[in-house]
Amino acid sequence: MYPAPVRTELGHALAAAFLTGPWTEEALVARGARALRPQPRWLRRVVRIVLDAHHRPPHDAPRALAALVAEALGRSGRAAAPPPRVVWVPALAPAMGRRRFGVPEL
Repeated sequence: MYPAPVRTELGHALAAAFLTGPWTEEALVARGARALRPQPRWLRRVVRIVLDAHHRPPHDAPRALAALVAEALGRSGRAAAPPPRVVWVPALAPAMGRRRFGVPEL
């Protein structure tokens, strides 16, 4: 597949795009397609891997999501030449995860 630095860049861009809206397959594919040009053929496969791993958006773990995407790209087989360009990376607002112990929200 792509070299590690390229997978890392694509993983961060897609993780940010995925976390900015609804957590459905079609919505994630649409935002992923907005983030990368041209839209890669492997995008839907990566979205399905993400949804299998996270049933809810991991707003409190964007770096872990980026690493999952990068890992999925490493397992995707042959790379398209050249890799897609990152054309949109939304800014992420930090969010608290689920609170187990009644900790007040910041």
